[in-house]
Amino acid sequence: MEKWKKEQQICEELNLSKCSMNRCCNAELIKKLQIENNKLKYIVRETIWMARRYAHNRRTFAPSTINECIDIALKMEINIDKDRMLGQNETVMYAEDGDLGKWNSELQKFEKE
Repeated sequence: MEKWKKEQQICEELNLSKCSMNRCCNAELIKKLQIENNKLKYIVRETIWMARRYAHNRRTFAPSTINECIDIALKMEINIDKDRMLGQNETVMYAEDGDLGKWNSELQKFEKE
């Protein structure tokens, strides 16, 4: 009976639909996956700024790759902080390409100003 109450509580916390006998399916697995997902989001937040600084103003695939990753993270509602790049006064979200300019997230490409 105690295990059922625990599963019911997890289902309510995660706003999950219930399956047979008013119990949610695989509640423990879902909770574990939620914890792992939060850890992965932390890893993304704590490493993306370094990748962005590395990629900024390079003339390789690095700026577009990191910018695509930033766009994906933002769509997943991962909080990505803007950063001040070397030689810039303003904070920016995206790395620039040394030849192609600034990133347009709507078009998923670089554009010269």
